Amino acid sequence: MSSKAEMSSGLTNGVLQGYKSGLGFSRMESGFKKGLLNGIRAHNKVQDPTVGIIADKTPKFLWIADYTNTGGTYPPISGNAITSTDGPYELIGGGLMTAASNPVFRGNGVYYNKGYVDFASSADRISTSTTIVGTSELTVIMLLRLSSTLTGVLFQRGASATVGDITISSIGGNRIRVTLTGPSSTSSVYETYESTIAATENTSNGTNVNKWFILTVKFDMTQRNGNGSEMEIYINGVKNMTPITTTFTGTATAMSNLTVHYGNTTTQSNDINYRCQIASSIYFDYWINNTEQTRLENFYRYYYGHRF
Repeated sequence: MSSKAEMSSGLTNGVLQGYKSGLGFSRMESGFKKGLLNGIRAHNKVQDPTVGIIADKTPKFLWIADYTNTGGTYPPISGNAITSTDGPYELIGGGLMTAASNPVFRGNGVYYNKGYVDFASSADRISTSTTIVGTSELTVIMLLRLSSTLTGVLFQRGASATVGDITISSIGGNRIRVTLTGPSSTSSVYETYESTIAATENTSNGTNVNKWFILTVKFDMTQRNGNGSEMEIYINGVKNMTPITTTFTGTATAMSNLTVHYGNTTTQSNDINYRCQIASSIYFDYWINNTEQTRLENFYRYYYGHRF
């Protein structure tokens, strides 16, 4: 193809890409500019607003703290405990999540007056009301914040004793550790290193708090792409992981049917910086692709009105 034809092809495809997803793909560059500069003949679209997630690819469950019962009623009252008869609404399957040890709902704590669940003791947690059927893949997305001194569990599926058990925890130093238990005493352990977890911002009353961020973790028991492909970790849409233990070997064994838990942190000070606080989570029983991941993380950016 001649250089003139290549430029024409790049321009044409750049325009088409710009119409569909130029903003998300090229970071404010227009489709015209992409075509002229790069002559790229085809892109994998990052986001197409006319295409939805198909029926068999819906979340297994979704909860948002703003949709929570406190004291047996909705809407929730800021500062009220989420008792064993309360809980965030499970927005996909219906019903309520199950609370233990009375975590507290805090209103107006995330951007634009959105709320979160405050896990302030070592026993605070919320769980699915039923067991979740195990598969070979899993994706969990969470909107949360933590501090450099917090240590404790953020998400757990099993107790790291059975093949397919998963634990996501904060280990201090603004790091998150993810553990996937494999067969024959093998495991996959990765930690994050992204410094933005530790960054603080000023609030209206002059105090400093750690930033909210989107954590996305994907699991594949089969290691379909070879060693090291059993897990991916993202902070605000950017892959963020360093290996600690990589003895995990691929297996056709599915994860067990288990209850899923959030919270259950180590007891800390009453200062807001020393608690695990989770605003929402989405759970899939498969490995979401990059396009789906971007759409879902953009949902949080839209709902909370913030460019995480």
